[in-house]
Amino acid sequence: MRLFNAEDRANLRPDQPAPLYHQLYLVVKRKIEGGDLRQGTLLPAEKDIALFFDVSRITVKRALDDLEAEGYVTRHRGRGTHVTYKYEPKVLRA
Repeated sequence: MRLFNAEDRANLRPDQPAPLYHQLYLVVKRKIEGGDLRQGTLLPAEKDIALFFDVSRITVKRALDDLEAEGYVTRHRGRGTHVTYKYEPKVLRA
């Protein structure tokens, strides 16, 4: 899966106190805010994300629902989940 890598997968740890859906939410949110997933990017299907991260589809659905509620993605049945957050690099001034 090109949008996610082994490091992203390693960030989901069942032994942590945070639920897996929230851990996945944070992984995707960081990638969006960091510019790795740009506005308009089509995310993989729920089942594909679930297989990659070795979690249930319900876990993926809940993470994506939370991202949608915060305006990071939009979800449309039959068309998929697209990133809606517009990444703007921060300009550092000296």
